[in-house]
Amino acid sequence: MMGLHTMTVLWAGLLGVQDAHAGDAAELSGWVSPRWGLLTRPQERPAEQLEIGMQMARFGLEVSGEPIEKWSYRAYTVFGADTANAVTAVGLVDTNNNGEADTVSTSTVDVVRSVVREASINWQPIDAVGFKAGRMRIPFTSQAQSPDTNLLFPDRAGPNSRFLEGTDLGGLLHANASENRAVAQLGVFNGSGLGSASTSERGVLYTGRLDLNPLGGFSFDESGPTKDSFRIGLGAGVAYHPWTTFDSAGYKDVLFQDLRASASFRMAYEGIHAIAEALFRSRIDSLSSRPAQDMGAYGQLGWYLPFGIEPVGRLGWVEQDRTFFPRQTWWGEAGLNFYPFANEQSTDQLKITLQYSGEIHVIEDEQAHGLLVQAQLTF
Repeated sequence: MMGLHTMTVLWAGLLGVQDAHAGDAAELSGWVSPRWGLLTRPQERPAEQLEIGMQMARFGLEVSGEPIEKWSYRAYTVFGADTANAVTAVGLVDTNNNGEADTVSTSTVDVVRSVVREASINWQPIDAVGFKAGRMRIPFTSQAQSPDTNLLFPDRAGPNSRFLEGTDLGGLLHANASENRAVAQLGVFNGSGLGSASTSERGVLYTGRLDLNPLGGFSFDESGPTKDSFRIGLGAGVAYHPWTTFDSAGYKDVLFQDLRASASFRMAYEGIHAIAEALFRSRIDSLSSRPAQDMGAYGQLGWYLPFGIEPVGRLGWVEQDRTFFPRQTWWGEAGLNFYPFANEQSTDQLKITLQYSGEIHVIEDEQAHGLLVQAQLTF
């Protein structure tokens, strides 16, 4: 087996960088995270009522640096141990030899999944103002700005993923004042997560975010030891996405007006981490002219104890299409994070999570319950 240090050196060599401790302008870091889980869905077909076994194993790698003064970069990619089928060829098939195509034949190969979370360049002409361009997370919510390795739970809250675009290509102007007591961000993105001409849905996404930290700036880390004094943060985000679909002939089809808003509260003090967010979305299309509105919220709390155990809990709710056909979804999660080396220098380099998750779809009378165990090793 290739050791973790050997793997790190190999990646550094492939990317043309050296360890930051050697005085180079680049820093290389990453994490490895396998997950085992059990999931039960009583209302599903027998074949889908129980899933048990290894769910995933992911490997994250980040390279960052400032090779030129005031110009920095960050590249962050997540690799999965699972594979996906990629279509390599498509052809029509005449099964009964009558001269007409009856079905479509495809050829596929297994490929390793990878997700580029960020590939960006940042220009910082002065300490208080900077501009970033490339692929990055959209800073619409508080949780969207939290690092993958510092989440309170293994995954972000269900409501957060229902209202957020995820990573996208674009540019972001960011400014801070009074040592991050006030942080403002304005961005323009493609809105699809793809290149500007890679989809039939076209339209720029405009976003803005303001975070106020009246007692002093603090990070978006949700988990682990906190030595700072009492901190609170208030934030609000807005995203406006007017987009148009095009038909197969290349002409405009339907125009959508998509508006989203978020409000958040954060608190951290001596190992206690708390977040609450409220989310809203309204969409109107030119075909029906009927507004479709979604609302959601979640709250989570974690308490890192001095001996390396962190009880965590989270509750989330979403109501979709509340103006026409309301459908509610509830999430409930609880668990423990363990830090085996809490009293050593590498306090949070190894994190083991034991978690219960429940999801209920009220109108459909469907529910799912799961248990998972995840280990996260950072380097």
